[in-house]
Parts: sequence; C-alpha cells; structure tokens
Amino acid sequence: MKSMQLITQQRADFSLRILKNAKEMPVEDQKQIRTVANSIPAQIQRTGLGQTLAFALSKKDKADGKGWAFFHNLLQKWICEERNLYQGRDLMNSLTQGDMQQYQQAQAEALALLIWTRKFARAMLENGK
Repeated sequence: MKSMQLITQQRADFSLRILKNAKEMPVEDQKQIRTVANSIPAQIQRTGLGQTLAFALSKKDKADGKGWAFFHNLLQKWICEERNLYQGRDLMNSLTQGDMQQYQQAQAEALALLIWTRKFARAMLENGK
C-alpha cells in the first residue's frame, strides 16, 4: 500500500487484487464467491461480524463453502494484516476477546471493504447465467 493513498483507494486496490486472483479460480468457485459477495454485507449488518464469520466457518465443508471460506480469508487478511486492527492474530479469536471499540472498528472496516469487493465481484466473476 502507498502511504499517500486515501483509505478508500487502499480498499479498492486490495479488493481488485483479490478478485483478479478469484477470476482465475474454477467457474463454480467464482459463482459461489459472487453469491456470497452479494449477501455478506447484509448478514454482517443483521447479525454482526462475529456471527457472520462463525457462520462462514460452519460452511467450510459444505457444498457452498468455498465462497464463504474466500470471504473469511479476505476479511482475515484485510483486518488483521493490511489494516493491523488485530495485528498478526486470528480474526475470530480477536473479535471474541477484544474490546467493544475494536470490534466496532473491525465491523465498520469489513463493511467498507465489502462495498468494493461486491462491486468488483459483480463486474469480474461468473454469475451462473
């Protein structure tokens, strides 16, 4: 990341890089990622970041699990590595053990990132039609 970029530029750049990699995945995986991209922001708003990530972890071995695993990994990387809100730690553990302010900041950051991710997923990934 460049230090003279707006945070919105950093989010867009990160999302674009991740979705370019997803474009190389099998078509079925792209469809799952695109489906989850459309639903995960609303789910976070409804149930919270922690419960949404717990749901994503529960889907790991299911038929539609690749899309959920993709977003779990994306949020882990963005929040813990790129933004350093929980530097070098596991996101799920950090959410359950951190304070309320950190949780709210992580949730706000996730939602802001997902605006870009959803737009790029709609533009770049297969939709199953």
